[in-house]
Amino acid sequence: MSRGWVFEIFLSLTRHCWQCWRLVCHPNTLAAKVLKQCYFPDNSVLQAECKSSCSFLWKSFIWRIELLEARSRWRLGNGASVSIYKDRWIPRPITFKVISPTVLGESASVQMLKTVTGSWNLELVKETFMKEDVDLILSLPCSSSNVIDSFMWHYDKLGTFSMKSAYHIGCNLASNSSLSGLNLSNSWWKFLWRIKVSSKVKLLVWRACHNWIPSNVNLAMRGMKVDCSCPFCSTKPESTIHALWFCPTLKKVQTMCSFLRNLKYIRNGLVHASNSIHAVDIIPWADSSLEDLKRVNFPLVIDYGAHRLRGISQRPPDVRQFKMNLDAGNDVVKRKAGIGLIVRDCSGDVLASCALSVMGGFSLAVAEATTIRRGISFACEVGLFPCTIESDAQLVMNLINSNSFPLSEIGLVISDICKFLVDYPSCTIVYTPREANVAAHTLAKMGLKSSSDHYWMEDVPPCVAPVVMGDCPS
Repeated sequence: MSRGWVFEIFLSLTRHCWQCWRLVCHPNTLAAKVLKQCYFPDNSVLQAECKSSCSFLWKSFIWRIELLEARSRWRLGNGASVSIYKDRWIPRPITFKVISPTVLGESASVQMLKTVTGSWNLELVKETFMKEDVDLILSLPCSSSNVIDSFMWHYDKLGTFSMKSAYHIGCNLASNSSLSGLNLSNSWWKFLWRIKVSSKVKLLVWRACHNWIPSNVNLAMRGMKVDCSCPFCSTKPESTIHALWFCPTLKKVQTMCSFLRNLKYIRNGLVHASNSIHAVDIIPWADSSLEDLKRVNFPLVIDYGAHRLRGISQRPPDVRQFKMNLDAGNDVVKRKAGIGLIVRDCSGDVLASCALSVMGGFSLAVAEATTIRRGISFACEVGLFPCTIESDAQLVMNLINSNSFPLSEIGLVISDICKFLVDYPSCTIVYTPREANVAAHTLAKMGLKSSSDHYWMEDVPPCVAPVVMGDCPS
């Protein structure tokens, strides 16, 4: 089957999957109530069956519900309704199930793996599951409140079914159906975009791989009436690979200039303007390319202690108020996160700071939300009220301000944060740019590299001291 057919079939299915998703997530709508009364009065829509007497509409719905279920999983709340070994709750496509042998019994629920406070029972998890399952389980954040389990779409960061996520799945299916070297191709493109060279060089290589270089052969393929032979050697057609690598005339230029992107300008100058090229003309191009290379590989070192001079300064809190700056960092490979926290008063004096190391392969958004929740909990324990909490996590700030709770794991943390803000109205959370949150960012990187937690009372580590001095009001 061709790539186009696979993609079109999948995309046509996803257009109708949206109505099925509404049945799963919005069971109180009129259509959902009518279908429930007719076809699954005693079960949920995910447990509905398709009998021979069912209508054609319901049969088509059942088929698409199974398609949704195959790419969805449970978002854990209290874990009471999710089976450890039977249900799909591990963030591991495509099965979403544990691979460890059954130890706790077939009917054991995920709630057995949690403590009374709702956090993971680390000893029980590590004793029961294999390391691959342990890493994935600990990457799921826990909620301090008794939230019920819900269904989420795995391929969207907010957990909601969308045509955008379905489009990417369709593209992957189409590629996997016809390209045996897909993994090699993907690794090549990732390698290209990670190379520390000028963006102009990367763009030229990308255009060359897609035959978007305006050589004579490519122009003729697009309907232009041109002579396909090479205008220099006149021995072979001027294809992309011939114009950039194999033309004997341009090879002389390659010996003088190793920067590939200049060949295009040299070739166009010789063909269209009859400009001859000399060795002295290569020097400005080489200097320019060398400066681009230095700028990419050796970025300017910014003195964060003097960042107030660039117009971005810390906003001091009001009198008799406190301010807490938070930031988080994550390491997906090591499956850990770092938390940075610093508390100051209205005069800029540091009251407390810490660099925490948290095990768990959280996504960056979940790590940032967990950091804010940890900061509010710290403020409640110490009594830092009234308090202003600043973070540079724009996505998390938008979710908190909109009071919306996504179906994904980050929704659990956002729900806990909003409940804290209702109980403690004197605590406010605001967004601050990264340049004004450097102290917390440095502490988060320190926690990410460390294997233990570090606390300082009325002090900061030496690497943060210049930043704090630059933040002090003049």
